[in-house]
Amino acid sequence: MLIKPHTIFTMMGRKKVMLDTNIYGRLFDNLNSTELLEQAVACYRIFILAGERVIDLYSSDVLFAEVTLIKDIAKRRAVLDLIARFSSKRVVIDSQVVTAEDSLFTVV
Repeated sequence: MLIKPHTIFTMMGRKKVMLDTNIYGRLFDNLNSTELLEQAVACYRIFILAGERVIDLYSSDVLFAEVTLIKDIAKRRAVLDLIARFSSKRVVIDSQVVTAEDSLFTVV
């Protein structure tokens, strides 16, 4: 029996996912290399999962601050539209979030 990847997510429960600004913007980049095209396809698949409610996408104050730095106005609007369409919750950055983040160990 072939199990589709999104079925595994469904069996495990819906996951909460927070994406980087680059993921939202990749679909609107110049996809002139195989690597960039593959990344865009992967991003597209993430948005399909979100649209099917297999995953929940969360946005944040940081994400919106980063989007304001996108110089191309059309791309900025497109990215904001994606966030509006697929983000189910916005994480507000306050002192509790900063304290929690400071306690995390980041692996690079």
